[in-house]
Amino acid sequence: MRVVFFSGSGLSADSGIPTFRGRAGLYADIDPVELLSDRTLRRDPGLVHEFLDGFRESLKGYVPNPAHAMIRRWQQRHADTVVITMNIDDMLERAGCVDVVHLHGEVRGLTSVGNPAVQVDIGYHRYWSGDAGREPSAAIKVGDRHYDVSGYQFRCPVSQSLFRPDVVLFGELAPRYQTLWAVLSDLGEDDVFVSIGASGQVIPVGRISTMLPCFKILNNLDWVPEASDGDWDQEILAPAATAAAQIEAMLEQRLEDGQRR
Repeated sequence: MRVVFFSGSGLSADSGIPTFRGRAGLYADIDPVELLSDRTLRRDPGLVHEFLDGFRESLKGYVPNPAHAMIRRWQQRHADTVVITMNIDDMLERAGCVDVVHLHGEVRGLTSVGNPAVQVDIGYHRYWSGDAGREPSAAIKVGDRHYDVSGYQFRCPVSQSLFRPDVVLFGELAPRYQTLWAVLSDLGEDDVFVSIGASGQVIPVGRISTMLPCFKILNNLDWVPEASDGDWDQEILAPAATAAAQIEAMLEQRLEDGQRR
């Protein structure tokens, strides 16, 4: 039995991280399609950076919740578990998960505009601007050479260009979607697909569920048509941290039943 965990911002909401959509979401007071777009990044990169700088900096104050921990426990016990997320935070990694597929990138990472092969992790620091004395610094390895970079708006040691957030913006392709489709197409009747905190507004998880031959579990805080109007074997309407124990028990039962057959 192979388990695929697929998650959206509802997974991290119980850690205190705001969801992107909704009345209290990060997108409540902005037009994300306009602000967080490839077009705005080219025209006025500071607008994109300032928004994502603030989100990145805020992450250091949060900790993983029981749902992150449940996914980590299952992955540690079952090496073939696949963890896929739409989230750009690092809560799954901080919980101990490995090889997480971030469909929309990771906000801790930056990519050289002039040479996309040059990437760097700046942790929870701001990149574009901020208080004196709190500038980011990082080490970059390119081939056999090592470079130390520091300061706001530090430049690529290879191309001398600025860096950009390593996240997928509106108007850009999401290359890791290919990984998602490949994983889903490989699921069989004995496997389990678990969707946690995904509204279905970005990736139509409800429609996807109708195409999968496996056992399917949906967990969202509320009923959302784009997700709930699917073909689910179990639907749990509760916070992810609360639902985690129930999801884990379902997986254990499925595994036990499969071993008896």
